[in-house]
Amino acid sequence: MSVSCGKLEQFLSKHFTTAALTVVGIGLILRILAALLAADINPATAKVYEYGEIAASSIAHGSLTKDIERPDGAIWTYPTALMPPVGIFIWLAIYKLFGVSRVALGTMLAINILCGSAIVYCCIRIARLLFGLATIAIIAGLLAAMHPVFIYSVATYHAVNIYLLELLVLFYACSSASPDRKSVV
Repeated sequence: MSVSCGKLEQFLSKHFTTAALTVVGIGLILRILAALLAADINPATAKVYEYGEIAASSIAHGSLTKDIERPDGAIWTYPTALMPPVGIFIWLAIYKLFGVSRVALGTMLAINILCGSAIVYCCIRIARLLFGLATIAIIAGLLAAMHPVFIYSVATYHAVNIYLLELLVLFYACSSASPDRKSVV
């Protein structure tokens, strides 16, 4: 039994909200599982990359700085603009609230999970806006929800979820505000 594209589009258009929420839910569950199975919340061993390292160093030194170990073993602290500031400021806020702790790392995981799930939602909205078809929007959402890099990145403290969400929201806002574009979302 085959389902024609027209019938699938008609079905998904009729049940678009339910389908979209289901896809976002799938993305959310996969990201929670990735965080539970792969994230390291031990402050002594967790790799928080540049953003978390700059934030921890900045709290210790009172300004945006980064610590690096020189070949002779000495720690060198230098002012930095190495990374875009949004991720650093989020880490700074979390560290100010909770210190460099398991709670802070868990909070960042939760932010990554929420941002990663919001990326799925944004992909659905943008695809629907650009192509006007529920089928394409749901497929785009499924790709974002189930892409291994997007899933695993929530467990790594990487800022990709924050910045990608920021870019998608800006793109959607600019695209939907266009006077010659009729919104179908």
